Amino acid sequence: MIQGYVQHGHHESALEFFSQMQLEGICPNHITFGTVIGACAGLLNVELGQEIHAEIVWEGFQSDLNISNALIDMYSRCGSLADARSVFNGISKRDAVTWNVMIGCCADHGNGNDVFELSQQMEEDGLKPDEFTISSILSACRHAGLVCEACYYLFHALQSYNIMPSVHHYASMVDLLGRVGCLHKAAYFLNRIPFQPNLVVLMSFLSACKSHADVDLAERFADEMLNVGSENMAAYVLLYNIFAGKNKLSDEDEGRLQLPLI
Repeated sequence: MIQGYVQHGHHESALEFFSQMQLEGICPNHITFGTVIGACAGLLNVELGQEIHAEIVWEGFQSDLNISNALIDMYSRCGSLADARSVFNGISKRDAVTWNVMIGCCADHGNGNDVFELSQQMEEDGLKPDEFTISSILSACRHAGLVCEACYYLFHALQSYNIMPSVHHYASMVDLLGRVGCLHKAAYFLNRIPFQPNLVVLMSFLSACKSHADVDLAERFADEMLNVGSENMAAYVLLYNIFAGKNKLSDEDEGRLQLPLI
């Protein structure tokens, strides 16, 4: 029941069942604690997470790797990077999930140097980076505007670990290049995606076109974005704001921006 509530996002109900379980004298096991930590993460309740962490230590489950990984993730989501790092440092035998969760934690908090150091330490520990590792590295590069580093890690992953880029990897590169004004390089990545770019990727690119006042380049991808997001109001608003930057909207622009009847 606790796991079911957490999986469907009913975190408070999961915690109520956890309390009821303890009142009835049933001792939580490692599965229970891992699930309840997930509920704390969902609620961003670090105080309760710390209380349950203390229970985990009291019951002797602190050496369980799955629980430790869940604790790192919970502290990361709650913004407590120091606590996440403390749990990470206390793990003697880390798996790929442990490294990825910690690397993702540092990426989410904008600590690019820690991301790069941890990814290197992960390799030194004998574990190969996977697509989740590369996603976190690219995210860190995106927040810091590190174009060369992002390209290096992306192609290093392709050549060294035979990792096929996912839509998230392409999205990160498009967003990064768009942010720093390398719009034509971002367009090159868009054209190289071996599958249909989703609405998030296309809106990120067109938002960059708007920020850097490149209407001509935006027009090249406008129809593609509307094909993907034909019922998304934000897509029409974005295009209207881009084309309104011209002296006036052309008849073609007016027709393109007609909202579909719903």
